[in-house]
Amino acid sequence: MNVTGTLNLAPDATWAQSQTRRKTLNCLTAEAPVIINLPTIEAVNGVSGGAVEIVILDGSGNAVENNITINAGEGNTCNGRDFVSIASNGESVTLLVGNDTEWAVNN
Repeated sequence: MNVTGTLNLAPDATWAQSQTRRKTLNCLTAEAPVIINLPTIEAVNGVSGGAVEIVILDGSGNAVENNITINAGEGNTCNGRDFVSIASNGESVTLLVGNDTEWAVNN
């Protein structure tokens, strides 16, 4: 899925299907920064049992100039922080459910 501007990511019934548990977000940073607001882990667990992988990448290769900010859902964190950023051109991160309130972030 291509992403520009702000995306409020929300899980739906398709997240429970094994072939759609990996979500790839191709952030188009050529013109402006991108903000991704993650769902709460509670919401993700409600539809998928927590077996979701979210891959977020700098598809335009311009994250140095237009950062990608990934905000944890309310009451959640990403590796202990409220948000993580992609600020290197072409960089990507993968988020996995770490526990009931923590997104595990892998670069």
